[in-house]
Amino acid sequence: MAEGKRVKLKINDAEYEVPADWSLIKACHENGVGVPHYCYHPDLSVAGNCRMCLVKVKGMPKPVIACGTPITDGMEVDTISEDVEAARRSVMEFLLINHPLDCPECDQAGECRLQNYSYEYGRGSRPFPGSQGYPQKSDPGPACEVLGLAVHRLHAMRALHRRSQRHG
Repeated sequence: MAEGKRVKLKINDAEYEVPADWSLIKACHENGVGVPHYCYHPDLSVAGNCRMCLVKVKGMPKPVIACGTPITDGMEVDTISEDVEAARRSVMEFLLINHPLDCPECDQAGECRLQNYSYEYGRGSRPFPGSQGYPQKSDPGPACEVLGLAVHRLHAMRALHRRSQRHG
């Protein structure tokens, strides 16, 4: 089998050559460059709604989502610039408005990506002190209870939606 077209790009000033059909987030992850994400999953269509995978692409006025950005030959990407870090802090602030960092509902026992990203990319504390009206735990349904994790619930719902579209 012949190998497909490959393109060259720079990620944080390091040069890489990757298949042309990869997304930017896949090119980063496959080359050991960490890009935080919640909604991205390699086997699902792009949702792009979490906005945690923001990166700076030379020539673009604002950070773009790495999960939904196709790579092009000669692309220059920065995953650690001040603009990118500020954008991720803003996303984390938004995500934490109504979510405690010591969530009593969480089954993940300290392995929560929201908590980890909060400390790594955010401020490590809630953006607005004081008591918030946290929603009561809802029943996610039998398909999601098996997985038991919020991120996995999102992926499970998207996978079920994809399956229903295929088998219609």
